[in-house]
Amino acid sequence: MIRKLFVWLFVALALGLSFSFYKELPSEIPSKFANLEGSPTAYASKNLMLFIIPFAMIINSLSLSTLSFMRKQGVTFKRLEKILDNIAITVNIVLLVLHCAIIYIGLGNEGNILLLLPIIVGIIFVVTGNLLPRIQVKDTHKNALKQASYGIWHQVSRTVSYSLFFWGLIMMFSILLPQNLILTSFFVILTLTVVSAFFFSYIRYTRYVKIN
Repeated sequence: MIRKLFVWLFVALALGLSFSFYKELPSEIPSKFANLEGSPTAYASKNLMLFIIPFAMIINSLSLSTLSFMRKQGVTFKRLEKILDNIAITVNIVLLVLHCAIIYIGLGNEGNILLLLPIIVGIIFVVTGNLLPRIQVKDTHKNALKQASYGIWHQVSRTVSYSLFFWGLIMMFSILLPQNLILTSFFVILTLTVVSAFFFSYIRYTRYVKIN
């Protein structure tokens, strides 16, 4: 229940920002950022840009409500519902961050929207790292191959989740670095995340195979 309230709270914040800054914004605001500088390359009516992201957030929230109703009808499971709640919250947070950035730049402030990458990707990594261990499958003693596969999944998924969570947090805090170092640190951390996830997963996998 609390997760669903947060999902709709982010929608309310986005709509509140749109109405609060509507009069202050020019008739057209940035709608596209298609260069390495992260500066606006195209503009669209503020009537569209101020409400298209909140609309997407509403669709995302309604989808979650629909899935929750289906769960009550016995279509989905409680564990799956919690995972979907977290995914919906993450999507709305990412959209809210983008919405704030568009409004900020639309007000005439200079900014590189690419600098949001560490925050957005970091949030996704942290949430994914938190969710992976919850995606569990039951062992079966009837099929040895399936049982081995499930065992490997449990071992590897936990290792990957630790890497994603740890490096995701570091990536989010990298936004505090000097501006000229943010994107460089982002790609360095991204590389370390992938390498560490594969490396430690392989070690965990080989140990599991030897034991079993």
